Amino acid sequence: MFGIFEKIKALFCHPKEKPTKGTEPFTKASAINSTPKVAEEPILTPEQTATKASDLDQEAVCDSNSAETSEPPMAKKSLGNFYTGGSYSKSSDKDFRAVLSDLGSLGELQLCNELDKLPMEKYILTNLYLPTASGKTSEIDVCCITMYGLFVIEYKNYSGHIYGQEKYKNWLYYSNSGAAEPLKFYNPILQNKSHIKALQFNFPKLKPEVFHSLIVFSNRSDLKCSKCSVPVIHRSEILETVKLFAKTPVLDQQEVDTLYQELLRYCKAPEEIKQAHKDFVSQFQE
Repeated sequence: MFGIFEKIKALFCHPKEKPTKGTEPFTKASAINSTPKVAEEPILTPEQTATKASDLDQEAVCDSNSAETSEPPMAKKSLGNFYTGGSYSKSSDKDFRAVLSDLGSLGELQLCNELDKLPMEKYILTNLYLPTASGKTSEIDVCCITMYGLFVIEYKNYSGHIYGQEKYKNWLYYSNSGAAEPLKFYNPILQNKSHIKALQFNFPKLKPEVFHSLIVFSNRSDLKCSKCSVPVIHRSEILETVKLFAKTPVLDQQEVDTLYQELLRYCKAPEEIKQAHKDFVSQFQE
């Protein structure tokens, strides 16, 4: 496993860069044992939604043009085509309009579009609500099920500077919008660890090596995350990262199919379960 993370570090090391003017570096005193102020996604007006959709259409085209091609840009799929033809819409209960009005959902849609390109048999599920040992629920953003394991992905669609270390309870987010103060958010590595615990609680026969934790941020973020035992990457790096784990199968195809059918029932959760989960999570955001 150590070798895998060394390869990831070599592939995706980012040049050091100073924080934007008026910001301070991530320190233990500023983050540990403090209550996080969670970055809230703005509510968009219809005009802003249309603009955002157009911007993300362009980003989707740019992503799809990452390899050399002679195909003209106008022939590329629009974001709407990605929604209807990709894996996201198959497990999500959100219609396209709802996705457009929520930045988090938009990011998850784009992440699923990237995972759809993986050159291997896979199932991709979004927004799973699993019961936990404590009687609560744990929401997983994205799961990718393959013969090489279950990739459990925590996605943050943030645009700005991200400072964090695995040992700290909270990380810092300096928005590109120019906000004077950083926002604190719960350590996504610890967050995803709880998601994997929920999976292990519901599927106790699965071995630890089946689970792979991945923390993924928007391509518009600047990651200043060090000393992490799991990959903390940009969305554009997801394919190469997954491929690094795709060496030795840990599940056969029948187990993959069965796991998919079992996990599928945790998608499209009833509204009361979603609301109960939001109420539970809100305790840690006040």
